[in-house]
Amino acid sequence: MMINNRRGISESISVVIIMAVVLALIGVMLYVATYYFSNSASSSGISLAESFLINVADDMDTIAFHTGIDRVYYIPSTPYGVMNWLPNYCVYNLSGLVFKDGAVIYGTPPNYYSMPSGFVQVLRGDGEPVSTSPSSVMFQVIQYGEDTLGGETYGTYLALYPRPIIIGNNTNYVYIYMASSMGGGSGRTIMSINVTDTSVVLLGKGSYPLKATCGSETAEYKVTSFGSLYVVYSNYTVTMR
Repeated sequence: MMINNRRGISESISVVIIMAVVLALIGVMLYVATYYFSNSASSSGISLAESFLINVADDMDTIAFHTGIDRVYYIPSTPYGVMNWLPNYCVYNLSGLVFKDGAVIYGTPPNYYSMPSGFVQVLRGDGEPVSTSPSSVMFQVIQYGEDTLGGETYGTYLALYPRPIIIGNNTNYVYIYMASSMGGGSGRTIMSINVTDTSVVLLGKGSYPLKATCGSETAEYKVTSFGSLYVVYSNYTVTMR
């Protein structure tokens, strides 16, 4: 009788152990499946956001410095990422004249999708904070690796922002596009952009230092003008709602 009881207890313990192992394996499989599903969905969201930001950049290049123009864009739905506005992402100092501009950011949490810190992939433009080619694009779209911006940590993020363009020979022009405000709240589905005004600052001939800082990147240039130097800058607003 005692032997049968021990055998029954032993078999019960074995069943419990087997069930525990099976449940643990199921839990691991569910975790792995959820991780890969989230990773795949985040990657798809990044591709969708990339197309959206490049289309916006294409449009903004055509309406730059055209005061009074409004554009409305429908933000794509991406459950594993978020579209944000980051003020003062870029700061340009031209011989004491300081211009600040924000960036439209799309980022994913590190636990969903991540790229190594220091990763950079240029999606539109050439990646330089300032351009000296009149045929180059003003609005860039660049993907970066893991970083913390505005108190938020992203596993990877896309940044859409304009940059100064220096053109001319004897008379040089510096074109700068900068955001002045942003509004909105949670559940954003629409982004509107309005070019509010354009102004000009006239400087004499000479050589002017230009320091450009965008995110973690910094570059220094010399703007040399043998005639008058016109600094043309345009303000625009970005509103997400």
